[in-house]
Amino acid sequence: MRSGRSRSRVLASAVACLAYSAYVAACVVLPLYELSGVLEGCVALTWYELRYYGEPVSLPPLDAVTALSAPLLVLAAYMLAASAYAIRGPERAASELMLGGALAAVSESSLLACLPWVVAREVRAIPVTGPVETSAGLVFFGTARVVETWVLRALLHPAVPLATAAAVLVASLAAWVATLPGEALKGEEAHEDWWEF
Repeated sequence: MRSGRSRSRVLASAVACLAYSAYVAACVVLPLYELSGVLEGCVALTWYELRYYGEPVSLPPLDAVTALSAPLLVLAAYMLAASAYAIRGPERAASELMLGGALAAVSESSLLACLPWVVAREVRAIPVTGPVETSAGLVFFGTARVVETWVLRALLHPAVPLATAAAVLVASLAAWVATLPGEALKGEEAHEDWWEF
């Protein structure tokens, strides 16, 4: 009975880790903003492509966001590998791998929640309206339109990364506890009863 229960919890944890891996990959790879007009392109956490009148534009703060989001890609790959290992690997080792990934997910959830704020600040600093007053008079450079994508609105609300990481942690803890050796559980029960005479 115990083996069936532990196996089902390990598989449930593997599914949770796999879903979290897909969630993180979608958040960091899909565009958060789309720009059109004189400034065209897309901005995601791991990449951006902006063109001003057809010429490429580089923004150092967005380059920094790209570097800072690399640990999130590593976490997504780790969670994917741990999920794959859970299918055929030993239950105990798989549950420990998934628990480690879940703890890393909780610690990196603040990074996933905060990086879109940095991107938003940079995108909002891009001038979107035209006329600029110069010594020669008003010069109209054109306009740019910035649109938030569904990724930013639905997946990266500040509470979502923490809630999803917490759900994976709960599933991984349940799998880890289910795979504890019977002697360890008996030892815990003995420690709980020490004060009762």
